[in-house]
Amino acid sequence: MQALYGRVAIASRTIAPGEAASFELAQDQLLQIVTPSGRQVAELIGFRAGSPDERISPAATRTKNKSIMLELGKKLYSTRFQPLLEITADSVGRHDMLFSTTEPVKPTSHEQDGEEALTHQLVEALADYGVTLDAIAETVNFFANVSIKSKGELAIDESLAEANDSVTMKALADVVVAVGNRKGMAGTGIEATPLVVRVFR
Repeated sequence: MQALYGRVAIASRTIAPGEAASFELAQDQLLQIVTPSGRQVAELIGFRAGSPDERISPAATRTKNKSIMLELGKKLYSTRFQPLLEITADSVGRHDMLFSTTEPVKPTSHEQDGEEALTHQLVEALADYGVTLDAIAETVNFFANVSIKSKGELAIDESLAEANDSVTMKALADVVVAVGNRKGMAGTGIEATPLVVRVFR
């Protein structure tokens, strides 16, 4: 793949359904998300390193790109309308910025080390960065196939991603991201499978 030419993998993680992992990217490093079996949806949230309040915003991304679609060359913008990631390779071309994150999104009632434990996998993956539930209300859902019907309803269809399809993004600043593996997209009947996430320098 041309986007990875001359690059060296410095991190790799297999993410099982219902789990998530965090990754630190320096500016110009690449993040690749692969669906080895196809059809699997990856949730992504992220923020500028050292500034969790400036996070990737689907709303700002739609506004700056003047589109609800994410395609090759499009950038993901922050809540301050600054570009944080750019799509440099994409073998699917169909992703979603309309659907919210998966549930559950409420904290549990028991205590862990004096602090309230959180149930959402994306929050757990970013626990060391002080990210809270409020930060993950909106995710970018790679490989998800969501469309708008004539009366404005959202239609969730089977992902168009086939085996070993992937999307690759370049960090436009130092960023921290978390990638979550959905257990499934409601209404599609697709059995959840693992994702592979790699970081390249």
